Amino acid sequence: MYRAISQRQGIGSYILIRQMSKAVKIRSFQFWLLLCLAWTPLQLSAAQAVELIKLYSDGQLAAQWQAIAPGRIDSNCYLFKTSQAADSDEMRICGVYSVEKLAVDSIAPVEEHKNNFTNHPVLAPVGEGWLPSYRGQHFKLGGELELEYVDTENGIDIDNPYGHFQVDKFTLLPRAQLTDRIALEALLLFKPDKTTLSEVYVIFSELPLESELTIGLDDRFINEWPARRTESFALIDTAFARDDTLGMVWERKKGKVFWHVSLTNGFELNESGPSEDKSFKFIHDNRQSTDTNSNKVVGLGLGRKIDIAEKTTLSVMGFGYWGSLSSDDIDFLQDVAGYGNSADDNQLRYGLALDLKHQSFNLGAKAIRARDGELDRDGWYLQTGYTFKLPENHYAQSIEPFIRYGVLNVDLPHVLTDSLSWDRSMTTLALLTSIRKNIKLKTEYYLNGESTGDVEVDNNEFLMQLEVKF
Repeated sequence: MYRAISQRQGIGSYILIRQMSKAVKIRSFQFWLLLCLAWTPLQLSAAQAVELIKLYSDGQLAAQWQAIAPGRIDSNCYLFKTSQAADSDEMRICGVYSVEKLAVDSIAPVEEHKNNFTNHPVLAPVGEGWLPSYRGQHFKLGGELELEYVDTENGIDIDNPYGHFQVDKFTLLPRAQLTDRIALEALLLFKPDKTTLSEVYVIFSELPLESELTIGLDDRFINEWPARRTESFALIDTAFARDDTLGMVWERKKGKVFWHVSLTNGFELNESGPSEDKSFKFIHDNRQSTDTNSNKVVGLGLGRKIDIAEKTTLSVMGFGYWGSLSSDDIDFLQDVAGYGNSADDNQLRYGLALDLKHQSFNLGAKAIRARDGELDRDGWYLQTGYTFKLPENHYAQSIEPFIRYGVLNVDLPHVLTDSLSWDRSMTTLALLTSIRKNIKLKTEYYLNGESTGDVEVDNNEFLMQLEVKF
């Protein structure tokens, strides 16, 4: 029930009805829709105002108030007091609204609630596009579909040498705002043969030192650094950074100096292929469904962003991970040809990454060294691309020719019958086409090279993928 108010300013008038007849039933959202359409924005005195509240209908400003004290969120509504209602009940608005902090004795906003999840929101989501949850918070839902055509060379021992269409994956990305500085995000991964909770974590933002804390199941912080851009991963990213792990990461992403500190469960050593074809696998840090590593992995990253010239930035980051092998990991290594029977449980990864951007040009690189027990591995890659904007009303918005070359070396004798002992190289040639916002066509060709210790392997691949995000 709402109190009755009548107020005029010029020819505008506003009426709130305190009581509704029992014979007339109006749902809450209908009532507020009528309110939005009937209301002419008020110009209130700003002498004591501390907040400017705006109510929207169909993306247009329908009404606004100045509050004399900070308001509060109640479910998907906002409660506050105005100078006209200082001694009575709080005003209550619901739907799509915004709240701006006002400077003292001024009507100029100095701070505004925002709802941009791209950079992890730190203020309450009160704008258009948010939906109320069952428990009174706000959430958004996104997703992605990837449809592919894949064709691998018809070499010896190739699992599927025939060109074929496939659904690579379909994902759902729920994002909820629990408070003004706590958010929850998840990634549900659907593949033709399985469904996985790929990521789920809580973000605590606006911490000291302009930092944030992420707790849950998420990527290693070196993944996607520099940005991958293609469907395929670089060899060393598949080997050391592709999978998710459960733990916590404290990081500062803003400013000229950025850093990451992580404490997570260990990965398990397993096998993975270089791209879509999994015929000839190599050693890979695999996500564990349960934690079998009592010694957790500690990660550190420290970076610097440098403004070289106008619209030209260079970001450089050094990183390292320290942990221990589980008994299963030691058993896995002892089965690799040429490794031996060592029971050493030492595990280490360290390296350097850089990302250079100049307008439409990008250049990225990463290098890493790894030690697992007595096994040493190292690798690196270099990638570059240039985005060409296309004229308006064209079939596509932009195209980006892209190339990446990378290697992965294993310090073992190369044995033809054990692909885990092979050195690798991979050249990715790609044309990335942005058809419309959130719709991309990726055309890629992979030149895979292997040092087998004997015959060559024919396993180059062609991939064309339609990626649709919403």
